[in-house]
Amino acid sequence: MSKFDDHKSAIDFIYGGNAVFTIKSLKTDKHFTYKVTQAKRESEQDAAPYFVRVLAGPDNQDWAASQYIGFLKEYALPVDTDPLLAGKKGKPDAPSFKALQWVLMKLYRRDMDGFEIMHEGRCCRCNRALTHPDSIESGIGPECAKRA
Repeated sequence: MSKFDDHKSAIDFIYGGNAVFTIKSLKTDKHFTYKVTQAKRESEQDAAPYFVRVLAGPDNQDWAASQYIGFLKEYALPVDTDPLLAGKKGKPDAPSFKALQWVLMKLYRRDMDGFEIMHEGRCCRCNRALTHPDSIESGIGPECAKRA
């Protein structure tokens, strides 16, 4: 796993369109792993929602067993409202929902105290394994970075 050291890299990764990341509380040592995927867009100018799932259960590779918790609004500053919205099956009182909401608000405020955010070494857009140190650090491969 590779940790993000700055808020901008973490936000860019989350909004990459196919991101898998883990957040860990430095206070409680609890962690959650999320997958954020962007819906297909008709054109590059169209906005499309970002759907959020959280891993549930002991198998950390089985996204079929994950739970849909909601969606992210398009990233834009300043953030006046919560960026994570519960879907029909989402539970805003669930610890995984509250944790991601808290982390996103801290990232938007350029505050990375109290948590770590890590990715598993895969590109946030195409999900290919990253091998170059610069790509591992940023969480996006060179070809995907050109298109971003």
